[in-house]
Amino acid sequence: VERFLRGVLELEPGRSTLLLATGANSAQNHRALLDALAADGALPAPAQVIALCGNDDRTIHELQAWSARHPEIPVRALPRMPNLAQLMRVTSAVVARPGTGTTTEAILSGVPVLFNTLGGIMPQERITVKFCRKHGFGHVPGRPKEFASTIRNWLANPATLAAERARVLAARPECTPADIVRRLDALVPRRP
Repeated sequence: VERFLRGVLELEPGRSTLLLATGANSAQNHRALLDALAADGALPAPAQVIALCGNDDRTIHELQAWSARHPEIPVRALPRMPNLAQLMRVTSAVVARPGTGTTTEAILSGVPVLFNTLGGIMPQERITVKFCRKHGFGHVPGRPKEFASTIRNWLANPATLAAERARVLAARPECTPADIVRRLDALVPRRP
């Protein structure tokens, strides 16, 4: 983990790490979220940000410039990472659209989730939010200021973040992929 943070991402171990994984279609929200996070001055604890920006070079350059102006919140703006699971291992919390892919990765990794619904919520995303609410985790901030407030609260109160992490982990399925294959295989009638 430390080697990946230092060597690949050029970030510092020991800091809370926020992953902005809103994807190529909503990468423009990264700046609004970061501005809200920096608006109230110093953070209650050291933090850093990994921002996935897809193929949006303009956003990558914008976030690099933002990071230069805000050295207290280092930001590593990346086009994409092929191994999301590796990123999740170094992440304290993830901000993402409420899609099943990133949400599943977060659940399997035990990473608290804030859903980026600043542009609204798609009908197919509602089921993910409903599942997370049923299990007592997953925040849906309506505005960047609410996002910043949640992150600041987690940084100031590590026990609150730990409780959120515990709720995420409690939703993790106890079966393995092999168990799922066996269940699916059992559904298929056997031919003589």
